[in-house]
Amino acid sequence: MNFKKVLKNVAYSLSSNVLSLIISTLVVLVVPKLIGVREYGYFQLYVFYTAYVGIFPLGWIDGIYLRYGGYEYGKLDKKLFHSQYLMYAISQIAIAMILMMVIVFFVNYPGKETVLLFSAVCLILYNIRAFVLFILQGTNRIKEYASITVQDRVVYLVIVIIVLLMGKRSFVYLILADLLAKLWTMIYAIYACRDITSFKNNRFFLSFHEMWANISSGIKLLIANFASLLIIGSIRFSIENFWGVKTFGKVSLILSVSSLAMTFVTAVSLVLFPLLRRTKRQQFHNVYINIRDITLVLLLSFLFLYFPLKALLPLWLPKYSQSMIYLSILFPMCFYEGKFELLTNTFMKTLRLENKLLMVNCLSVLVSVVLVTFNIIFMHNLNFMIFSIIISLAFRSSFGEILVSKKLKVSYLWDILGENFMALGFITITWNHTLLFSFIGYLILFIFYLFLKRKSLKKSSKYIHNLVGRTGHAE
Repeated sequence: MNFKKVLKNVAYSLSSNVLSLIISTLVVLVVPKLIGVREYGYFQLYVFYTAYVGIFPLGWIDGIYLRYGGYEYGKLDKKLFHSQYLMYAISQIAIAMILMMVIVFFVNYPGKETVLLFSAVCLILYNIRAFVLFILQGTNRIKEYASITVQDRVVYLVIVIIVLLMGKRSFVYLILADLLAKLWTMIYAIYACRDITSFKNNRFFLSFHEMWANISSGIKLLIANFASLLIIGSIRFSIENFWGVKTFGKVSLILSVSSLAMTFVTAVSLVLFPLLRRTKRQQFHNVYINIRDITLVLLLSFLFLYFPLKALLPLWLPKYSQSMIYLSILFPMCFYEGKFELLTNTFMKTLRLENKLLMVNCLSVLVSVVLVTFNIIFMHNLNFMIFSIIISLAFRSSFGEILVSKKLKVSYLWDILGENFMALGFITITWNHTLLFSFIGYLILFIFYLFLKRKSLKKSSKYIHNLVGRTGHAE
């Protein structure tokens, strides 16, 4: 294990994601202040719809990621990948054109029709770019991957600033800014892997067998990822349909704020998967134990970001002050989603447990749908709808980790119960209490957690220190 290279890749990934975090934070904080609540609601509806464009490859690029993750880029069959790229790109353009025709003929709401048509355009740009990004990520070319990620957000921010300075306040301009950023980064991504995407030195041939091998490998992961989106998506869809686009926009703002801390988790997970694919299977047990202990402390410490946000956001965005009460419920999202991404999703993909991942996500969707249906029929309560998000994510995180720990022959049942108690304690302490009381209460709870975990944390720190030392001597 080349630990220096791992740290270098984490640095690339983390720096790009930190920059993305800063830009996302600026957009999340500035845009809703300058445009109307309804306009922001339609923009968030576009963000919501485009989160699902990744299902249309039908597992094609997911299969490439699973089958070739961990390979050296130079050892890939460029001619085969060139054929896959062209077949894939044509399929995505065809799907988008069909969707556009369906939208034009069957959607009669002007605002929603506009959002859906833009989403279809995004499907082409996003999915063609995703083909290259999956290859870069899977072959550990993190520097190029990070560069594309940064450029996407920087171009988007620059265009948004220009649009707002020109006095344009329509959601259409914000969507166009996103599409132009994706167009630029798609072109740049194609150039970054030009030995695959270019016609020069490549001969196109129909590789249906390879296509089927990739789709059949990736379809379970795709469905699992789609189900993962539906856990929160079904609740957001219900809010938009039963409480209107304004309420949807307000809740979406809180969800966006709550998800900002996930940037750091994403940075680490991008590097972790190809690293694990190159790690000997017998080492997974120790890697999992030590990553878990450090990860949980970091994720629980992220919850302290709630307190400055809760103090400042109502002053900056008074139009959304009433919805800020949901921040205490939704902020533990970063804990549950971060824990799932690093400790369940990454290890399940590495261990090729797509069936288990699919089962976990589908059962979590079922929990979400049952809660939503019960609420709509018997209660019609927005508070309960928001609570349903955390309940569903807590179920997914806990159940998924039980399956992974069982596979790796480690037991974490009491730890999982303790961590759920920490999240519940955070919500209970911060819900309808003063900021000072909430901060002191959670600080005491966090210190108590560190005291209980002091031995395992010391052991994990020693393990990582020794790993770095061995690598340094090896080099």
